[in-house]
Amino acid sequence: PDAAKGDDLLAAVEMAKFYLLLQPDLYRGGDSALWEFLALPECLFCSSTVTSTQRRVKDGHLQVGGEYSIPEQVVGSVLDDVTDNTTTALVQFTFVEAPYQIVARDGTVIKAGDEGTYLVTIALRHVGGLWRVYAAAIE
Repeated sequence: PDAAKGDDLLAAVEMAKFYLLLQPDLYRGGDSALWEFLALPECLFCSSTVTSTQRRVKDGHLQVGGEYSIPEQVVGSVLDDVTDNTTTALVQFTFVEAPYQIVARDGTVIKAGDEGTYLVTIALRHVGGLWRVYAAAIE
C-alpha cells in the first residue's frame, strides 16, 4: 500500500497492519504469494501460518468469516536504525477477529469461534526499499 512506502516508522506501522490483514484470506484458501513475499525467511510465525493454512485447505477445511479489523491506534512502536546496520521496527496493536467457522467439504462445521480481541507484535526490517516481516506474535 502507498502508506507503507518509505523507511520511516509510519510506513512500518502501515505495513504491519497490511500484513496482518492478509492472514484471514489464507484460511479461506487464498493465494499465499504476497504473504510469503513480505516475510523474511527467518519469520517462523509467517512460515508456520502458511504451512498450517495450506494443510487445512488441502484437507478441505475452509474458514467462513473471521475477518480482522484494527479498531484502535498503535499501542506501541519503535524504530531502530543502528542494530545490525539495518533499519528495523517493532509495532504492536490490537485487532478484532470476527466470529468464524471452519467448514469441511461436506458442509460440516468443524470448529466455530466467537469474536475475539488480540494483541499482535510485528517486527519488520527495511530491506531493498521495502518493509518486510521477520517475526510476529499474537496474544
